[in-house]
Amino acid sequence: MGVLGDSNLVLRQVWGDWKTRDAKLKPYYAYLELLIENFEELKYIHLPRAQNQFVDALATLVSIVDIPTNMIIRLLLIETRFAPAYYHLIDEAEVQDDLPWFHDIHQFLRSGTYPEAATTKDRRALRQLATRFVICGKTLYRRSTDEAAPYSLVYDMEVVLPVEIEMGSLRVALEQQVSEAEWA
Repeated sequence: MGVLGDSNLVLRQVWGDWKTRDAKLKPYYAYLELLIENFEELKYIHLPRAQNQFVDALATLVSIVDIPTNMIIRLLLIETRFAPAYYHLIDEAEVQDDLPWFHDIHQFLRSGTYPEAATTKDRRALRQLATRFVICGKTLYRRSTDEAAPYSLVYDMEVVLPVEIEMGSLRVALEQQVSEAEWA
């Protein structure tokens, strides 16, 4: 089993290179020696502090749980993934209909109804998700935090985009005697 540590001092003490002199640490070292006897093989690995976020998380987890010495602990399998966890579940999810991904959001915003099999938790999630979208005509738009473009078109929606043009007023042009070539 591999034991990761970011303290060079503690690892050197465990390896036996250095002695534990601090009186506060001696009981921990004695307890560690008792625990080591329960393992056939231990490998100590020094991990620099810059790379120890995972070690800190595990140490915090261990410090929260009180485990008796005679208890058998199941192994904790930790896998490193290079993509978010939900990405790996996408292929495993069964598609039960041919509806687009935004169908439930669009239906909820349009008519205020939930899917038939929606649980209370699903309904709450749909309500929260729907606050990020708006319907304009029959088109679903995603709300944006960007003030320049407050809404963006949802992928796979059919839409006719209104085009906004800047055009001077004919009345103002006539009053200011602007030629047709300048204001048109």
